[in-house]
Amino acid sequence: MKNLIREIIVVLFLLSLTFAQNYSYKQTNKELDQNLIISPRDTIVETNSEIEFDLFYKTNSGVVDTTADKWEMKGVDLGSISNEGILTIDTTGFALIKAELEDKVQLGLVIAQQKTNDETINQIEIAVPSPLGYETITTFEEGKKWVIGDLPQPMNIYNGAMLYFPIGSLDENIQIRVNIPDFANIEQEAVSFGRKDLVSAIVFDVYVNGNQQEHYEFEMPLLVGMVYQDEMLEQLDLDPQSLRLIYTEYQKDSIHYSTDGIEKSTNNYYQNSVFAKISHLSVLGIRGVESTSISEAYNTTLQEFKLHQNYPNPFNPTTTIKYGLPEVSDVKITIYNINGKPVETLVNSSKHPGYHKVKWNASDVASGVYFYRIATDEFVEVKKCVLLK
Repeated sequence: MKNLIREIIVVLFLLSLTFAQNYSYKQTNKELDQNLIISPRDTIVETNSEIEFDLFYKTNSGVVDTTADKWEMKGVDLGSISNEGILTIDTTGFALIKAELEDKVQLGLVIAQQKTNDETINQIEIAVPSPLGYETITTFEEGKKWVIGDLPQPMNIYNGAMLYFPIGSLDENIQIRVNIPDFANIEQEAVSFGRKDLVSAIVFDVYVNGNQQEHYEFEMPLLVGMVYQDEMLEQLDLDPQSLRLIYTEYQKDSIHYSTDGIEKSTNNYYQNSVFAKISHLSVLGIRGVESTSISEAYNTTLQEFKLHQNYPNPFNPTTTIKYGLPEVSDVKITIYNINGKPVETLVNSSKHPGYHKVKWNASDVASGVYFYRIATDEFVEVKKCVLLK
């Protein structure tokens, strides 16, 4: 009975934090929910066709059907998607399909390719470094995708990345040698890339009959999906929504960037990945913009207040809280314990538009559940965090 009363008090306390003042609320950032399931999740289909997406929610008692509040398509405009989740595909390319349900989102990947009667399907061989040189780990055909997995440290930072070769993109069999760039720094199995705006980079060298091919152009663009680590974003203070795919080249002790040959760079910051169509393979990277300068470079994309989930969570003893402002605002961020008592005020000042971060060092408090609350003249939100010592 005491526990029930305590839970009721906590709920009432959180409601009072949110509705204590007569604020005009704006839509907040939605969070990825792994219990929300899109089917099909990742699929390859032909143009001039339709595909219907279904949405499910996983509960303790099983998986149940549900209906999305909204369906969206991001990336190449493949056609149109209805409110019922039916995608009509008119052209080739790729798109991220996003389903929204209340404050939750989930995403799937669609690759659209032309129907072909071409009986010549070329092979792609993937090789990675080994003690004896390079070792082949897989071979696949055009029209298939390859997802990197099970690479050991330090190359495990690439696990989850993918390559897709459309049918007709090759006129011969090739080998791709995957490696970490020479300009990367590897210390105690952690990898960094020597630039404060470069969150990841990977080498894709193309070989034909054992000979390396410089700037190997494909017959049609490939689809590549690169992944990145949250820890690298934290170290470099980069905003995830600013990340874009680029080519990198190391010349005369400096790294040069290029976007020539890259189309439709699409950021899936919900799942730490960036997709794009590319004309050739070389050294690919993910480049971002510092959070402190995001308001100047990308302010047009920030149209609403946002409070992100702290990272890491659970944490010990420090965690980072990120928030976004569409306008100059007086901001107050306060930490509360499970009983609703204020523990610490992290921010209490005027802030410019854009993204901001603040760290909370919880060395002096006990393990447990805490709440952090942001309040401005027009926005209030509360989120939960867990301290584990």
